[in-house]
Amino acid sequence: MNESVKVSVIMAAYNSEATIAESIDSILDQTFSDWELIVCDDGSTDNTFHIIKEYEARYPGKIIAIQNECNSKLPYSLNYCLEYANGAYIARMDADDKSYPERLEKQLLFLEAHPQIDVVGTGMTCFDGARITGERLPPKEPSAQIIGIGVPFFHATIMMKKSVYDALNGYSLKDYVLRCEDVDLWIRFFAKGFRGANLQETLYYVREDLEASKRRDLKNATNASKTLFYGFKENGFEIGV
Repeated sequence: MNESVKVSVIMAAYNSEATIAESIDSILDQTFSDWELIVCDDGSTDNTFHIIKEYEARYPGKIIAIQNECNSKLPYSLNYCLEYANGAYIARMDADDKSYPERLEKQLLFLEAHPQIDVVGTGMTCFDGARITGERLPPKEPSAQIIGIGVPFFHATIMMKKSVYDALNGYSLKDYVLRCEDVDLWIRFFAKGFRGANLQETLYYVREDLEASKRRDLKNATNASKTLFYGFKENGFEIGV
């Protein structure tokens, strides 16, 4: 256990054997070196966990491999990663995406220069595995008012104070929050009075291909509606904020 690590990067992976090495390599290539990467295999049926364990053996103390007994979905997996996290800051990473080399360094410098800010996200470069297809920038100074219209932060790009994750009790495990865990998190984040910002540059590659499109179905839309309704109601926001 590294008790002095500055940043813990948390990643959940499911059947990601084709992309996870590239994702892990992008963290190994960071210009900032005081990090640990915690990767939770979510009951994969392919070679994903074996690949993670190989990286753990090659980089002991830097890469930590954990595994769910069965497929338990993203919120559970991220909470499991948080149990192992030793960093003062928590950064997200998805198993099919990549981070720019300077990502962690720039986010950490921003948070330490702005102690009033609790989370910082970045813009994203979209790619389909072979070519860049576009870029997206989030709002510079997001607020609760954007929830339901757009997203205040791109979830996979964030770096958040560990103390804030603790105050929010991590990710909700309610059934209807599945695939909307970030929306639920931001509702509770703003309800607690926390503040965030987004760097106005792209520091993260997000993979957007046919498989990503398939994940957007009717059930996800229903979950999003429930997450917004119950989230606003339980946290004192007016419906339609």
